[in-house]
Amino acid sequence: MKQQKNKPITLDEFSNISLYQMLPCGDGLALKKLKAIVHSVLHGQAIREANKPMSLLITGEVGKRTHAYAFLRALGIEHISHISANMLQLSKDVVEFFCDSSPDSGYLISNFNMLPASMHKKIYQVLEQGEHRSVDPYKVKVIATPVYGIIVCTAKNEKLVPQAIRNSFDYHCELRTYTEQQKQLLCLQKLKYSNIDIEDEGVLKTLLLNSTSDLNDLMKLLKLSVTVMMADGRNVLSSEDVRKGKELW
Repeated sequence: MKQQKNKPITLDEFSNISLYQMLPCGDGLALKKLKAIVHSVLHGQAIREANKPMSLLITGEVGKRTHAYAFLRALGIEHISHISANMLQLSKDVVEFFCDSSPDSGYLISNFNMLPASMHKKIYQVLEQGEHRSVDPYKVKVIATPVYGIIVCTAKNEKLVPQAIRNSFDYHCELRTYTEQQKQLLCLQKLKYSNIDIEDEGVLKTLLLNSTSDLNDLMKLLKLSVTVMMADGRNVLSSEDVRKGKELW
């Protein structure tokens, strides 16, 4: 394939993919469910409690953050506050994370299974009661601050989330494992979004042959292969780039 020199390569564009452009994983039920939730919310058909934020738990081995961001953007959320659950160590961390809350706020808490046990009650209050509580500076009274908007949390497995908290989510969506064909299509889509072409279909097969069954490893190899390609001043990925990328593992 002829090399194209003037086509900009933007490796970060894929992170902004639309929910309606995403490829389904496994049986595709997870993506259908997310779209159904979005449709019901946008058309006023979803049952939402006025005194608490809408909440969603996304579980699965891979793709959770991409699906979470796409879901929130599909609901018109422009500013998304994101934090890893292990960073919520103190009450003040929860207060700071949910500060300036509004109906248009979007929150993403990833690695929810890493949430410190001391914060379980705090997050439960946010999900179940729509507020977080803190003691005033003089330790005289408890201040309850309402939380609005939409909260999305992610974890590898729902069983890693305490049952009481798990039951507080309005929705739960489980991402299935990608098939081999879906992995190839995902690589191709990611490359297209990054303005990168492939030499032939053998490139996709070479990617799968040189990576483990883990999707994260496949994406790591893809990035390394693209790095090799870019170092040579090209934007057409070849099987040789993949093999050289594997050597950089």
